[in-house]
Amino acid sequence: MKFEPVTQKQVAALIKSAGTGAMVIDWNNIDYNLGRGMKNEKNWKDGHCLFNKDGRRIDIGGYDVGLLISQTREPDPKYQEYKEGINYEK
Repeated sequence: MKFEPVTQKQVAALIKSAGTGAMVIDWNNIDYNLGRGMKNEKNWKDGHCLFNKDGRRIDIGGYDVGLLISQTREPDPKYQEYKEGINYEK
C-alpha cells in the first residue's frame, strides 16, 4: 500500500463532509505520522484509509451515493509493518 501525508485540516474536512456517519469513528487518535493509505493508486474510488495509533484502520470509499466510512474493531495486523516501511513518494 502506498502512503501519503495527511493533515488535521484534511481530516477535519473529511469529518465535515461525512456528516453523522462519521460519529461512530474514533477521530481523536489518528496516526498522522503514518498518513493516508491509498488502497488502489489507479482508482481513487477503491478508497483510502487512515489508521488510529492503536492500529485500527479507518476505510474511506467514494461512491456515486456519497462516502462510505468504516473502522475495524481490531488492529490491522499489518499496521506495524506499514509504520516501519513508510516511504512517501514525492
